[in-house]
Amino acid sequence: MARPGFVLTVDDRTPPLLVPEGDGLRLQSFPVGTEVVYPADTSGRRTDPGTAIATALEQGLDTGSLAERLQPGQRLTITVTGLQEAPGHGVDPRRRVVEQVLELAARAGVDDVVVLVANGVGPRPTDRQLTELLGERVVRSFLADGRLRSHDALDRSRLRELVPGVELDARVVESDLVVDVSVARQRADDPGRTLLENVSALPTQRRLRGRDAAAEEVAADVVAAVAALPLVSVVLVLDQVSHPPALEFLGRREWEWKLRDRLAWFGLRRLADLSTDQARTLLQAPADRGLVAVAQGSSAAAGEWARARLAEQEQVRVTGQADVLVTGVPHRTPFNPGAAVDPLVAAWSALAGGLGATTGRPAVRPGGAVIAFHPLTPSFSARVHPASADFYADVLGVTTDPAEVAGHEDRFAEDEWYASLYRHHHAHAGVLPFQLWYELAAARAGVGEVVWVGADRAVAARLGFRAATTLADALEIVSDSVGRTPTIRHLHTPPGLVTDVVGG
Repeated sequence: MARPGFVLTVDDRTPPLLVPEGDGLRLQSFPVGTEVVYPADTSGRRTDPGTAIATALEQGLDTGSLAERLQPGQRLTITVTGLQEAPGHGVDPRRRVVEQVLELAARAGVDDVVVLVANGVGPRPTDRQLTELLGERVVRSFLADGRLRSHDALDRSRLRELVPGVELDARVVESDLVVDVSVARQRADDPGRTLLENVSALPTQRRLRGRDAAAEEVAADVVAAVAALPLVSVVLVLDQVSHPPALEFLGRREWEWKLRDRLAWFGLRRLADLSTDQARTLLQAPADRGLVAVAQGSSAAAGEWARARLAEQEQVRVTGQADVLVTGVPHRTPFNPGAAVDPLVAAWSALAGGLGATTGRPAVRPGGAVIAFHPLTPSFSARVHPASADFYADVLGVTTDPAEVAGHEDRFAEDEWYASLYRHHHAHAGVLPFQLWYELAAARAGVGEVVWVGADRAVAARLGFRAATTLADALEIVSDSVGRTPTIRHLHTPPGLVTDVVGG
């Protein structure tokens, strides 16, 4: 049986609690009275993937059976998005959906079929990753003749304007039917908008995820573009398992750890001391994630359905806003596939990903403090995040103001080296650090001090934050703004959770 999330109040009997700090973990003692928000344990909610997917494709939320939409002579495109969700241990459920859609298309006599894997400005998948995602049978049947490919946001020959201001992959624009297969993410957006972000040209993506992404003009263009697409959305909701089988104990509550779990913990800490890279590889190994639910329908219906399903397993109700919010940085984020969590990604994770994970009011009061755990080591992956080191040195070295930062974006977006690494070497596009900065800056706008425990002081200062050696030191630093006896709330992640703040 799955267990719901809950709030624990720390007392004298509470053991040290697990706090992630990117590539590492620590057991941290918290002051008595701290509220610790635990996410739900959803591993007991799994369903049989084959049966659930077949039922969803037959019984749409508001579009009827997918088989009835398939006709001979159609141009069918199956888009696979949501690649930020790493494939789980075993057969990826997205592969099962694609296989069943292909079988339905074959029965209906649909011959013109393309499978388009799209990751926006994120790394384009390698052939090996395509096989892990879709299985050898699909890759062998479709890759050689170009019917399986990954979207390229910079390939002008394969981009077409759908509506004014929105350029997408030409195959999507010219299709008679688009079946989008995605995994619902925390605080799920409308699947139609998410699809646009993943299959659009770079200039369009910059508008959709830029500093002015919330503008009414952009919102109107999104609505018009989604309405113009012959789109069916297939959305999968996975459980909250976030650690590989060898480290499954890390997902349990600390007072439930058995002797073998404590021995495994000491072994993991010893490995981290000897080799950070090996510890990261172990932490980022595929987790044993299972399918909780799946549905297909229009973009609007699928989005509403996904938000309701995610709320069941992610939302935890808390009372009022705290003076201090304490959070860690998980080992896996949407932006560090196989790479270390660098300072920019860590800041995004704590602020946009943690502080911003709420149904309405933030979990910390206006002017309150955020304390996060991460070393903020000034090291950036040249393979995955080639632009981040230059952004950190050349842009943040001058300003942290989002409006001034935006003035540097064109140079990074048009840089031929970043473009080549994105197109041919499976790296993020050069605009990624700007998108992260806009989102984290918006999330932190309402809070006061942001202090990083165990962080490099120079790096924290460049990012506009402060650093402390211990949690006690961090609480001392923020005491001028929150007082000597603040209310403290700790988000015990991963897996992710969304706070539902009620009352005062």
